[in-house]
Amino acid sequence: EASPGVFTDHAVFAAIRKLLVNSSLADQGWYSAAEQAVTAVFMVCTDPEAFSAGVLRDMAGAGALPPSGGGGAEEPAVGVAIHSGEVSESRLARFLYVLGHSALKQLVYTEGLIKEAMRALVASLGSGLEFGLRVAASLSTTYELMASNTASDVIEAIQLIVLAHQFDVDNSAAAVRRALSLVFSREPAVGEAVLEGAQTLYLRPGDTPMDSAMRLAGAARGAALGTLTALEDIIAKLVQVRLLPATGQVVRALWTLVADRSATLEAVESKRAALAVLGMAAAAQPEVVRPYLSTLLQVGFSEGPSGDALLTRYACIAIQRLALPGGRRAGVELLPS
Repeated sequence: EASPGVFTDHAVFAAIRKLLVNSSLADQGWYSAAEQAVTAVFMVCTDPEAFSAGVLRDMAGAGALPPSGGGGAEEPAVGVAIHSGEVSESRLARFLYVLGHSALKQLVYTEGLIKEAMRALVASLGSGLEFGLRVAASLSTTYELMASNTASDVIEAIQLIVLAHQFDVDNSAAAVRRALSLVFSREPAVGEAVLEGAQTLYLRPGDTPMDSAMRLAGAARGAALGTLTALEDIIAKLVQVRLLPATGQVVRALWTLVADRSATLEAVESKRAALAVLGMAAAAQPEVVRPYLSTLLQVGFSEGPSGDALLTRYACIAIQRLALPGGRRAGVELLPS
């Protein structure tokens, strides 16, 4: 374990400073002592760089370098008389020795800090990897907990799955899809836990509206029928409690995805998923679709090479959401031109 170090105001460093700056030792003995003194500073001092800089300043003021000021500059109060413009060769040599040796030790010291930081980083990454593997291995047990008759077990399982998915743990996406189906649980607390989990995964507070829109579309993209049914119920409830406002920025971002004119497979699949999500949201609030009918008709009913049967299907579902409760016709006057 590394030593906690000694603070620079300790008596040890006062003695080392005096040795380096103003020692009466002969040069032959001083150089040997100074070498070990600088080494000691970098081994036990809490801030060796600052201490060495202070020592070098004192050595410069004690005659190792010529005075830098003009007339009227104060003489250094170190106890050594300095003639104007004169520099002691002995003190200059000592200054350069301490400067060079300190620079060398600083390089070694910095390299040691880098190596220590790298070891800490590797250890941290290793711990994170081990944690991720353990969480991934525990997901099979979590599946069993989701089938428990005890609501608290199921809720804790949902919370663990949400946390695992936030950290991109292997197999967590499949676990999330299974957890979404619990929105139909007879236990109200379990259904609320699913809604909270969905909000955490898809509507994160610090995300941009487009980030949230892409996460919602990603949840629908390639999902099986059972997952889509659960997702529709969840999104409708999020709209009802205004966590996903019908006229909010996330809905507008979803329509931006739908209106994307890119013909790449990625863009087409994103348009399908975004339009599917908008249809789900419109089941709770038709205003999700009503202001965007022109975009819906343009994208969903294109003919020729740009036509897409799935987009048309989702567009028709979205139009169905404009019906009044009970399946009654909305009437032309309720539809924007």
